[in-house]
Amino acid sequence: MSGSSVESTRTRRPRLTPEERAVRTRRRIVHAASRAFQRIGYANATVADVLKEAGGMSRRSFYEHFESKEDVLLAIVDAAAEIIAEGMARVADVTDPLARIDLGIETFMTWGTTDFARIGHQVMAAGPATRERRMMYHDRMAELFTREYSDAYQQGLTIRPPDPITVRAVIDAVDATVLRYHAEGRARDLAEAVPRLQALARNAFR
Repeated sequence: MSGSSVESTRTRRPRLTPEERAVRTRRRIVHAASRAFQRIGYANATVADVLKEAGGMSRRSFYEHFESKEDVLLAIVDAAAEIIAEGMARVADVTDPLARIDLGIETFMTWGTTDFARIGHQVMAAGPATRERRMMYHDRMAELFTREYSDAYQQGLTIRPPDPITVRAVIDAVDATVLRYHAEGRARDLAEAVPRLQALARNAFR
């Protein structure tokens, strides 16, 4: 066997399964759509713009995975929520519930610097389906924070139990901060807001 054949054998990548190829293609479309929506705006972008951003992907490939431009935007919302959920899962071993909330806010703000976060305001304006999907994830975060605040109250770390309005206000404050920094072109500076938001969250029930 020649040296080039050996090298080719060593560097050959394993063949992807159809399911793996589908996941890769969907991810490629989602990231391309995110860039296109940032550059042109969701309202102005077309499927053709998304395909161009994806490096010339065929229209057939797009419609094999998504029904419409709005369908891709829903997938972007899902991808953003997955990033946050993965980050939150990593704090499960922390014993202090208020520290878990601190880390949850830090995770959310780290997500705030991603491409997905840059089109957050467009999600709200895109239509009822995307707004409802976004609010569904906000509700899940509220449930998570409520559970942490309840643990904190039971451990004597706060002086009153959580209530839905205050919990939602904390989450809305974090979300609004991300949107504001993006609107002002200061997304890279989001880390500076983390300590203030953590203090707000810690003192919400004290």
